[in-house]
Amino acid sequence: MISKKIFSLITLAILTILFTGLVSASILDSTGFDPEKSISIEKTEFNIPDGYVKNDSKSIVNETKTVGNDSYILNQETFQNNNSDEITFSIIKFNNMDVDADTLDRICEGVDNKTLRGYPGYICDYGNYTNFTYAFNNRAVTISAPNEELINQVLVVEDA
Repeated sequence: MISKKIFSLITLAILTILFTGLVSASILDSTGFDPEKSISIEKTEFNIPDGYVKNDSKSIVNETKTVGNDSYILNQETFQNNNSDEITFSIIKFNNMDVDADTLDRICEGVDNKTLRGYPGYICDYGNYTNFTYAFNNRAVTISAPNEELINQVLVVEDA
C-alpha cells in the first residue's frame, strides 16, 4: 500500500501538465552525452534537446514532502519548447531509505518494466505524455516527456 502511494506521489509530483507534440531525434555519441546540451540535477546528467529552454517557474529545489510516514526531498526541473511541449526531470531522495532496483520494484508495482539506454525502470504512457522512472545514485529519477523517443534522447549513460 505504501509503495503504491509513493509511486503515485512520484507520478503526481511530475504530472501536473499534459504534454503534446513530438520532437525530432538528435545525434548523440554512444553514451548519449552531449556536452553542448547537458545539465546535471542532483549529480544525474541529462541532455536537453534543441529548442527546449528551462522554465524557472516550475523548478523545485530541495523541497521536503511527506507521504504517510515517509518523507523525501524533491528536486525538479522543467524544460519547454515553443510548442509548449515539456520535459520534466524529477529526482527524489527518501530520508529513510535508499532507492535501488528492489525498492523501485515495490514502489512501481503494476507498472510496465522497460529498460531504456541501459537503465532498468518502469514506463507509463498516458497518451499525451510518457513517464520513465528508474533508480540512480540511491534516488528515484522520473522523466516525463511527450514520448519515449524523447526520453531516450535526454538519457545519458552513466554506469547504468
